[in-house]
Amino acid sequence: MTRKVNPSADAAARASAELPGHAFVVPAFGEPQWLDRCLDSIQHQTIPSRVLITTSTPNAHLSAIAARRRIPLVVNAIAGGIAADWNFALANGDADWITLAHQDDWYETDYLESCTTAAARTDHAILVFTDAIETRDDSASQVLNARVKRILAGAAFLTSQSIESTLRKRLLLSFGNPIPCPSVMLNRRALPGFIFPDGWKSNLDWQAWFTLAGQPGAFVHVARCLVHRTLHADAETSRALSDRAREDEKMFHAMWPAPIAATLNRLYAPSRAPYRQLRSRR
Repeated sequence: MTRKVNPSADAAARASAELPGHAFVVPAFGEPQWLDRCLDSIQHQTIPSRVLITTSTPNAHLSAIAARRRIPLVVNAIAGGIAADWNFALANGDADWITLAHQDDWYETDYLESCTTAAARTDHAILVFTDAIETRDDSASQVLNARVKRILAGAAFLTSQSIESTLRKRLLLSFGNPIPCPSVMLNRRALPGFIFPDGWKSNLDWQAWFTLAGQPGAFVHVARCLVHRTLHADAETSRALSDRAREDEKMFHAMWPAPIAATLNRLYAPSRAPYRQLRSRR
């Protein structure tokens, strides 16, 4: 893993003092093959943070990893789907700021330092996110989707690191979802009632960010690739492709008149191609 440290030690100290608590929570499912790598990256951040694993599928694999790394493992007795798993993770984070770390991904060592520094510089920050790199099956080949997301985010933020108006926040989300979910650091103190919406299989994060865009507070963008995402055939996004196609259409129709929504949905359809290719190789 590449180790980069850009923010100064003084800035990090100020951010740590102003933001009294952060937790990485990993909502683990099944027997994830890259969980150790994910945990290693978040346990070696330049700013220490609490780390927690939650699951609705307890098994020996998860218990062994948690015990070896001395990380608490909290079991949800009710298996209610992805929204229930993520909301259970949020509820158990017990921190002012929470990052839901996805089990297949890993973080640059200064992810947390960069996010907390950016948040400390922004009044009324409710959400901080970074750019991401996406690869197939942990290969070196990068997926085009992440580059498009970086362009969309850059167009919405322009030269600013934060946006607070409802118009600009919704504009950010109107042509697709450029906010990588595992990169998001949520301000739970400012958003005590925040939950991911039930009934969604793929785009629950896009819908959640769109809802937050209509609420007071700033979105903050750290324009660096600090999260590395691994796309694979068994990932939830890959397995829920038909749901994603339906939910993409639903999101565009919620934001645009029908003719524009239909056009944008057609243009957005190629973003599902990498996941379809992964499934077809099985």
